[in-house]
Amino acid sequence: MRDKIFAVSISIILLLVPISILIRKDKDISLTENRALFKKSDIELTALNEGINQWLEDQFIGGDTLKKMYNRCKNKTINVSMKLIEKSNLINLIPMGKGIYRLANTDYMVYKLAEFDEFKDTYGEIIDSINHVYNQNSSVDFYVYNIVTDDIVIGREKYDELFRKRLDKNIKFMSSTKINTYDDYKKSFYKTDHHWDKDGQYDGYVDIMHLLGQEDIEEKPRLLKFDNLKFWGSKARAIGDTEIYDEFEAYDYSYPEMSVQINFQEVPDYGDEENFASGNIIRDVEFENYYADFYGSDYGIVNFCVSDNEECENILVLSNSYSNAINKLIASKFYNTYIVDMRYYESQLNESFNINEFIKNNDITKVLVIGNHMYYKNIKFKID
Repeated sequence: MRDKIFAVSISIILLLVPISILIRKDKDISLTENRALFKKSDIELTALNEGINQWLEDQFIGGDTLKKMYNRCKNKTINVSMKLIEKSNLINLIPMGKGIYRLANTDYMVYKLAEFDEFKDTYGEIIDSINHVYNQNSSVDFYVYNIVTDDIVIGREKYDELFRKRLDKNIKFMSSTKINTYDDYKKSFYKTDHHWDKDGQYDGYVDIMHLLGQEDIEEKPRLLKFDNLKFWGSKARAIGDTEIYDEFEAYDYSYPEMSVQINFQEVPDYGDEENFASGNIIRDVEFENYYADFYGSDYGIVNFCVSDNEECENILVLSNSYSNAINKLIASKFYNTYIVDMRYYESQLNESFNINEFIKNNDITKVLVIGNHMYYKNIKFKID
């Protein structure tokens, strides 16, 4: 009798799990793996079985929790053995899993270096697509900024040279001016996250203002500290490592009054800087993404309008989450600033982003592309 009850119970559980996943709203993002999750809407009839398997795997109830538990056990084992190797100074990069390494004798997590020969053709295609957009909007000023990150910090010259040689000569180009070595990297990025830290953000902002020909640059303001607020960045979350973390800090910038729209809907603000500054934030939450909480999350389009800048230009910024921390700083110098993240535009607004129409319909006079290695090897422009 007990065997029958057990068998029935297991059958019910096996039946309820996929049903629960089916009726539950799909999750968009895995905080543990820092990636978009496969959803029901992504399933295609031409690859039905593969799609269903991927959907069940990504949307499995409690999946993130199980991954965290697995990652913690794995990291404990790896860390013990790697400490011995590290002390012998045999290697510079300590593997931590999922393509993430630790710089030897430091707490900085980095990605594997990207081999230029492997990505030069993909970069070339992206650069050609930027040229194509420019050629169809030649009365608009175009700018391209290359963020030097851990995956290209060694050998960045080859990527910069490719941009300079292949970009249309009328498109202004700049690459990170202060990041040339791993030591430079450590001064500009979080230990556990792929984004710029507070100082890297400021240096990137200064670079971009120079690229745009803007002379009025904000001075570095006072530092906001948040009483040992632990920030486990995307790399720590991906491998489930809780031993290394960043103390989250930010600069307290003053912005002109501006209205904000997210995906064409009016909102009170972008990001939650005021609540952080006043101490009204959730604390001691393991793996909480304070970068997104403070500066603002990723959306298809964010529009900042500074009414006092009505005589200024309108700018379109094509970027990913790297610009989140400096969006308001850029917007302070323009009338309308449109930040478009093409990773999310179509899925969040249910329409493709037509850059030519957008430039025309919104009186855009400047287009700025901001990207790191992952951006330039993946982004595509849908023009027609």
